[in-house]
Amino acid sequence: MKRIVLMCALVMLLRSASAFTTRALVSGTQKSRMTARKALSVTRHGSSLTRKRRHQGIDRVPFLNQGLAQAAHTRLFSTTEDTAAPSTTSASTEEELPQLLLHWSDSAKTSLRVSWTDTPSSTTPSHAYRIDYSRDGVPNRLTLGGTSREAMIRGLHAGSQYDVAVVRVEREGLAEKVVGRARLETGKVVEAPKGELTELSRLEIRTGKILEISRHPEADGLYVEKIDLGEADGPRTIVSGLVKYQTEEELLGREVVVLANLKPRALKGITSHGMLLCASNEDHTVVKPLSPPPGVALGELITFEGHRAAPEPPGNRAGKAFDRVAEELGAGEDMIATYKGIPFMTSKGPVTTGMAGSIS
Repeated sequence: MKRIVLMCALVMLLRSASAFTTRALVSGTQKSRMTARKALSVTRHGSSLTRKRRHQGIDRVPFLNQGLAQAAHTRLFSTTEDTAAPSTTSASTEEELPQLLLHWSDSAKTSLRVSWTDTPSSTTPSHAYRIDYSRDGVPNRLTLGGTSREAMIRGLHAGSQYDVAVVRVEREGLAEKVVGRARLETGKVVEAPKGELTELSRLEIRTGKILEISRHPEADGLYVEKIDLGEADGPRTIVSGLVKYQTEEELLGREVVVLANLKPRALKGITSHGMLLCASNEDHTVVKPLSPPPGVALGELITFEGHRAAPEPPGNRAGKAFDRVAEELGAGEDMIATYKGIPFMTSKGPVTTGMAGSIS
């Protein structure tokens, strides 16, 4: 009898254990399913979030810190709206190069003048400039003399596009640095005002600056000057008879006005490539060089309202044209240089004389 009671108790105990195990298994399965659903939900949400962030231009990179905390890095572009276009942003560890404004003037179908400003390091006093320009990938190079910050680019194709870079070259160590870039198109730059073709039109009168001056070794009354007209081949040598009227100190570094297309001629063994234009009083006891207004680029062409700018090549034709207009050149009490009352004009205003009188 006792055996029967023990067997019944054992059967009941086994059934109870089996039921508990089954409930535990079911509960574990349900918990696993719930965990899986949560994981799937998180995964789906994460994928949606990733797609959303990537659409906004941002990648989210997960890392193990405080559960689902995330870190982000920003690309070189970002968009905030579906229809917004990406805006590029440069990123570089290299030293940023200054990009200075290039100015264009004296344009023609096959040439134009470029000028710029630059402030080299005070520790590098010796430098020069070079212009690199290309059309359809074909490179060209123009090396400038001295420290000129202007140059005439010639031999261009009309109606063509050019990529231009101005490079500063340090003579010590041959270091190079781009100081300005531009893309230009010939035939679309504003030209000098149109007008009638006259004798005055044939003259090439330009602004310049005296870089060097010395006494002529063979003539006591003459100076030999190096004048920068912004030309690619460097300053011009010009001989002038100003020893009686101006000291070397007064002329050195002065901005002046030059008749640039006269035929070169030798004066006591030194060839002069132009004439320094000056004003003088009636008895020729006071003589002063003409002065362009402040801020005018070196080599800028002087224009006259109503007269077309069409300079002759250097030679006798320009000399004859000057002889025909010389008597009408002068300045009144306002000290503005004129031809028949028409001012010598630059982009910054009229040329002045410092005195009333004639111009030669």
